[in-house]
Amino acid sequence: MATTSSSSSVAGVKLSEVHVFDKMQWMMERAHNVFKLGHESILKHLEEPDKLQQDLPNFLGYCGCWAGDILVHHDTEEMVLFPFFSPRLDMSGEVDQHKVMHDHLDGILAYVNDPTTPLTFDADTLRQKMTAIRDPLFHHLDSELEHIRRENMERNFSPQEIEDILHKLDTYAQAHANPWTELPFFISHVAPPYRGNFPELPWIVSNVMLPIFALRHSGRWKYSPYSAFNAAG
Repeated sequence: MATTSSSSSVAGVKLSEVHVFDKMQWMMERAHNVFKLGHESILKHLEEPDKLQQDLPNFLGYCGCWAGDILVHHDTEEMVLFPFFSPRLDMSGEVDQHKVMHDHLDGILAYVNDPTTPLTFDADTLRQKMTAIRDPLFHHLDSELEHIRRENMERNFSPQEIEDILHKLDTYAQAHANPWTELPFFISHVAPPYRGNFPELPWIVSNVMLPIFALRHSGRWKYSPYSAFNAAG
C-alpha cells in the first residue's frame, strides 16, 4: 500500500532533518523495510538448502533474530507507542494484527530454536512458515504506515508531543534491546541511501561498539543483505 505522506520520498537524510509530522512514518518505514528485507533474504537462502546444511546453526540463528526482532518491535509499540496514540488514534486494528502475526512468529521461533532442527532440517517446512506469514506481515507493515501518515499526526498531536514520544521510543529501545543480536541484525538490513543516516548512532557506537557486538554472532550476518559491522557500509 502506498503511503500518502511525503516522508516516503525523503531519501538520504537523517530523522532529525525530516518534518516533525513526517518523522513517525519515516522512522517506521525504515524499520519495516528491515523486516521485509529479512523475510526476502530467508526465502532466498532457502532456495539453496544444500548450502544451508553446511551452516545450519548460523542460518537458523539468523532466522531467529529476524522473528525475535519483530516481536521486540511490536512489544515496544504496545508498551510505548500505542498507549500514546490510543486516546486520539484507534490502534486496536494493529493490536489484533500483532496477535495474528505472533502466532506465526512463535511457530517459526519454535522451529529454528528447537535443538533437534539442525539434525532434521527441512527447507520446505521453514519455507511454508515464512510464506504463511508474508501476507499478514506485509499488510500490517503497510497499513500501519498509512495509519500514521502526516495528516493523522498533524490532526491529533502537537510537534512537541511527537518529539517527546520519539525520544521515549528511543530510550525504551536502548534499554530493552539485545545489542549482540538486535543491533547487528537491524544495521545489516538498512538499505542505501539510508545507511549511515538511520538509525542515528553516536560515533562510538557505530565505529567501535557495533563491530564488537556483531562479532559474537558473526556467522549469522552472512545471510544479511548488508554489512553488520559498519553502519555506513
